[in-house]
Amino acid sequence: MAFNPNAFPEKSKPSGGSGSRMLAPGKHRVTIEDVQWDGSRDQLVVTFSNGEATIRGWYPVEGTRGFVTANLLRAVGWNAPFEPDDATSRNHVLLGQELQIVVETSEYAGKTRTQVRWTNRLPGLADRSVSDQPEPAPALFEDDELPF
Repeated sequence: MAFNPNAFPEKSKPSGGSGSRMLAPGKHRVTIEDVQWDGSRDQLVVTFSNGEATIRGWYPVEGTRGFVTANLLRAVGWNAPFEPDDATSRNHVLLGQELQIVVETSEYAGKTRTQVRWTNRLPGLADRSVSDQPEPAPALFEDDELPF
């Protein structure tokens, strides 16, 4: 499944779902510590860390909320399609990248939750593109022919 961040125009909307209560509300410079694929919901589950605390954000790649994932990719300087369900591609694009997140609390049905609301690019970050993708694995056999 390819996800193209350029298919979604930039919007000023919240950028992720709810997460743990570990990072306090406010702006945080963070590193992406872990990225998982939730195939049952077609979304990325991203763990952000500032070195002392963490929080998770959920980023859908299907439907109208795909723009939040496009904003996450722009925040880390990625401007080309990638395969969110492929661990190698996902980790290459996101793992270890630095960005700024804004954490806010909200109340719903009498419960307060802390969530990643915005993902922002750090100043001076250069764009990365397809040329920064890892090379595909070489063919096992010449002309991709099977030996039997």
